[in-house]
Amino acid sequence: MRLEQMEVGRPLVEAMGMMNIPRPGIGFAPLKLGNIPIPAFGTYTFTVSIEGERDPVISTFDIVLPPQLQQGTPQIPPGFVR
Repeated sequence: MRLEQMEVGRPLVEAMGMMNIPRPGIGFAPLKLGNIPIPAFGTYTFTVSIEGERDPVISTFDIVLPPQLQQGTPQIPPGFVR
């Protein structure tokens, strides 16, 4: 597995592991991640490669500032009236 910030292009975290699935079929193995420091706002990818599979499983997500911090003035959430 690998966690990478897209703008920088180098991994923040890389790890390898194994799981034993005794017979063919669906396997379940939760991935436990500890406290991983995210150094900057931006787009990240979490990639898991599985031996014997051609393509990795890739999840892309964004880390953003809450709206009230982006503008410098408090924002009112939708549905609320000032």
